[in-house]
Amino acid sequence: MKLSLLAKVIALSMVGTLGIVQPAFGDANPTVSISSPSTGTTAKGKLAISTRFAADPSGTATINDIGISIANAPVNYTGTLTLNGVTAGSGILGTTNVDAYWSDQYWSGSSATFYVDTTSWPAGSYSIAVTVLDTNNRSATSTPVVLIVPKLVVLSLTETLSIGSSQKVTVSLPGINSLSGGLLNLESSNSKNGPFSTVGAFSGSLPTMEITTQLPIGTWVRATLTGSSMLMDGTSRVIQLLGVQILHCFLPSTAKVNVKISGKCKFDSPVNQVSVSLNVNSGNGWHSLGAGSARGLFFPLSVVGKFAGTLKVQVASKGLSGVYQAFSSNIISVKVDK
Repeated sequence: MKLSLLAKVIALSMVGTLGIVQPAFGDANPTVSISSPSTGTTAKGKLAISTRFAADPSGTATINDIGISIANAPVNYTGTLTLNGVTAGSGILGTTNVDAYWSDQYWSGSSATFYVDTTSWPAGSYSIAVTVLDTNNRSATSTPVVLIVPKLVVLSLTETLSIGSSQKVTVSLPGINSLSGGLLNLESSNSKNGPFSTVGAFSGSLPTMEITTQLPIGTWVRATLTGSSMLMDGTSRVIQLLGVQILHCFLPSTAKVNVKISGKCKFDSPVNQVSVSLNVNSGNGWHSLGAGSARGLFFPLSVVGKFAGTLKVQVASKGLSGVYQAFSSNIISVKVDK
């Protein structure tokens, strides 16, 4: 007489109640899961991927190998594995299949952490799964988690205008039209190497935003982007806020060959002593006639036209370290006759 599957289960249960020991049907597949991060996490830079796993507790098998796969990850991307807080090694992470295993045969435990660095990964979604293999060659793969890698942006910082004690600072984010919840701040320091403190937030419409400050001349500043859901945190290069001088020079519009032409130059505000050079162009390109220094609000200007024709004159300066940016005057045209 054939027994149904249900009858067999009942019969086995009855035998168990009579005290007959039944053999353990162990060594089923192991289990594995990713405990962190959760799916949908935004990955910025270095990231820890924690996993928990176990062999079938009713059998004799143990976990022998552990591997990780990251769909769409850069080819030959290298990650590291830590077991019980100790780095167990590094290897190539699989991009489509689990082809990166670390041997775990000399270690007993139930958790491990992989470390990856997404800084250079293209923006997009990445599916991550962990697979374990026991000593009976039974395997299990976790439910994948999806990481979101935000876009890497370049912050370009410039001082565009200085008015008295105020400076207008501009930051550009090429190709970006939304901060996606991020904060774009100006930070300042008395030293190029910091420490930096927050001055305030940039405002305006992307890709270019501005902030007007009243920081002392010589202050070092940088722009920082944080907290965006779709953009990588970033920091611009550090620049120094320097005074912007406007210089106007005046000479007669006509002159005679070999006769001294006299005039003057005026700054928009008094300056400390700064080096200047006198540059001329008689039609064969610009060249310098010499250098001097200027200070205050006005300084005299004189030049001699050696040839008949149009003489162009301009005063220029490389600025003053920590104080003034490089600047040039207007170009003056003088008609020189014989």
